Amino acid sequence: MMLRKLIISGFVVLTLAGCGAMRSGGYYEDDGPGARVPSDAELAAIPDAVPRKEAVHKRSLKAYRVGRKWYRPLSPRKSYRQKGIASWYGRKFHGHKTAIGERYNMYAMTAAHRTLPLPSYVRVTNRKTGQSAIVRVNDRGPFKKNRIIDLSYTAAKKLGVLATGTAPVTVELIKPGQWRQASKKTPAPSQTQKKAAIPTLSPEPAPAKKRTIDMAQTSFTGSAEPVLPESGIYVQTGVFSVWKNASGLKAKLLLKGLQPVHMRHQQMDKGVLYRVLMGPYVSEKQAREMVSKVKSSGISGARVVSF
Repeated sequence: MMLRKLIISGFVVLTLAGCGAMRSGGYYEDDGPGARVPSDAELAAIPDAVPRKEAVHKRSLKAYRVGRKWYRPLSPRKSYRQKGIASWYGRKFHGHKTAIGERYNMYAMTAAHRTLPLPSYVRVTNRKTGQSAIVRVNDRGPFKKNRIIDLSYTAAKKLGVLATGTAPVTVELIKPGQWRQASKKTPAPSQTQKKAAIPTLSPEPAPAKKRTIDMAQTSFTGSAEPVLPESGIYVQTGVFSVWKNASGLKAKLLLKGLQPVHMRHQQMDKGVLYRVLMGPYVSEKQAREMVSKVKSSGISGARVVSF
């Protein structure tokens, strides 16, 4: 899930993806486009999501809890039309698993929603500009107050949300019987759009190492947070049921110069677990050396784990 809150660690305030404070251009402090930014023409050539019949993931219909709040997903039979604020998420989660196990692709026309069935299709309309697009909802979020949908990087660009970070929108669920009507409202993709290749999930090359930690990029060591492999040797520094606690530990490790640090979330029946991991490492010996460094820095509980 793409959780976004303000984290305060000691005397350092870190603004994480989805918070109200943004850098110039509407980018969140530790999120934004990748190092290889597609041109406007390339992004415009990516067509809207095309509604099709898909089986709803049964797990996505179960009630779940984030922090102290419970969310109850809507029935696939229910209609949905809501006005509210849209935000977006990019490289920070690029390649990470969504709530239904798919890999998030910031360049695809997708979105996250707290209660819609997964997957589902919605039409999003920017109420300020009138721009409209169809996206496929395949993840949960956003969990910041007053926001109703999180758009992918490309969807945000096409809807005019990218520059401002947030925008007032109308979100309308496209039900199976409405698919033809929705397709008529959305211009048919041109030959250029049909041939357009959505950028892949490959991590981007890391720049030269810095002596000091860039507070605007505390969540990754390169230009984009690496995609964690399915298996490997890691150092687990903590497991939390509250996202801000996990983020606080991650920030603490980074401030001590202990890198790379990642957060992996796991959906459980009673909520979400957040693991703060370091690695992967080529051997257990290398991982144990990092455990010693972590403990020497005053952080206890670190141990070697394998996935």
